[in-house]
Amino acid sequence: MGGLPDASRVGGTWFPDVDPEEWALPDGLASHVITPALVIDLKKVRQNVAAVKRALGGDLNRWRPHLKTTKMSVVWLELVRAGVKNFKVATTKEAAVLAVTLETYLDRDDSKKRTDTSFAGKSSFAETKNAKDLLRRRLMKEKAAFDVLVAYPLCGPARDRLSCIAKAFPWIRWSCLVEAEEAFSTDEAAGLGKTEQRRETDAAASADDAKNPRRARFEDDNVGYFVDVNPGMHRTGAEARRRGAEAQSAEDAAFDARIWRACVNDPTNETAYLGFRGVHFYEGHVDSCVARANATLVETEIARSRRADACAALYEDVLAPLLTYLRARGAPPIELVTSGTPGFTHALE
Repeated sequence: MGGLPDASRVGGTWFPDVDPEEWALPDGLASHVITPALVIDLKKVRQNVAAVKRALGGDLNRWRPHLKTTKMSVVWLELVRAGVKNFKVATTKEAAVLAVTLETYLDRDDSKKRTDTSFAGKSSFAETKNAKDLLRRRLMKEKAAFDVLVAYPLCGPARDRLSCIAKAFPWIRWSCLVEAEEAFSTDEAAGLGKTEQRRETDAAASADDAKNPRRARFEDDNVGYFVDVNPGMHRTGAEARRRGAEAQSAEDAAFDARIWRACVNDPTNETAYLGFRGVHFYEGHVDSCVARANATLVETEIARSRRADACAALYEDVLAPLLTYLRARGAPPIELVTSGTPGFTHALE
């Protein structure tokens, strides 16, 4: 930004404790940077990552940062170096760039640890060395245990592209969101856009896949799924009945069974929960600011309490009944993914 820094330009409305001078450009930089330009202060990035780690009690496995807000490998690598293993992305393009970033990072780190050894003589020595190197690199990547969730319900070509990415980077654990029963249909499992003749050929080549489409779509291509729940934001997500609401059917007194039946251990459903990893519950509509400029401490705490109550109501009225339902029906242990920045600390509590 050109000109002198001021509170309105550095988030002073939302963050009244921010000192604009802390965000001023280094001496001489403003005079030759062509604006508008994006300047990343990696020192502050590391401070922010450390602050989140403290809030998590040091357990970075509880953090799955969404990379759609940064979109830069240089920032993503700061998270990796800090020990973050789990990520969210919004698109398959972000997923592909992240995968290449992680692979490049691991390969460079591996090359620094190795001693350069040359082999002379028969080519078999070099071939053996290359084979061992490839095996060691694969084991190293699998040990890294990176986990990437494409946080959007994918279908058709987008879902097929994620399958291709997962096959290209099998050492990363991949998942996407589902929000409708159609995600488990035979057509979707076989791949939208294929001709009827191609579908028949695929079915003949793999009778098991034709009988078991959920295995074909969510297990064989190394892509799991989280069920996306609508928490009241009404953007995406399957519906889950609120506590106290009337039952939707006599068959299932708690929830619309069409989507949730795919996630539980139903003895009558041989394909239940293949690839099911958990629930995605993004309460992004609870986004009120609690630290406005010129607000008193009392006003700030009242706003914080109201936001906490709004989050708690969603957890108690929608999320807790759903998790109880899944547990009672025999669903496997699951991961729960919640919260943007405003709801983050409330979800931790």
